Amino acid sequence: MSKKYKELPKTLNEIWSLCIHMHEDLRGTKIASWLAKNNWLDKHGYNKDEVADGCFFCQWAEDHRLETPEEIEELEEIEELEDCDFNENASVANIRCLTCPGHLIDLTFNCLNPEYHYVRRRGQFIARLKNLNRIRKKLLKKGTTE
Repeated sequence: MSKKYKELPKTLNEIWSLCIHMHEDLRGTKIASWLAKNNWLDKHGYNKDEVADGCFFCQWAEDHRLETPEEIEELEEIEELEDCDFNENASVANIRCLTCPGHLIDLTFNCLNPEYHYVRRRGQFIARLKNLNRIRKKLLKKGTTE
């Protein structure tokens, strides 16, 4: 008999909430990040094989990533992204990062940023997520996102 898993979150509100919850729970963990995230997903009833890189943001981004040259060309014109690699050989992960929910709120957001790296500086990462979520909620009230 196979295990029954929870359905993946559908809304950005759910995704933001779960991402913050996961990283708060993982604060202080000493095991490898990928294993800690997989354990968290299993404990909370999610199938780790359905969540890209064990990350709800990455999974949402994968489901909504840019595919066409026109979509990528439009992004190339955004000044803040001029240093990104958008060529046809860019990795799936790099293209996925462009539609990361955190990146959609702040074009400078990257979970691997040394100032708030999601593994090495969990406290700063959680603070960054919470701050971006506050900004997102303000934008929602103004009707400019989601």
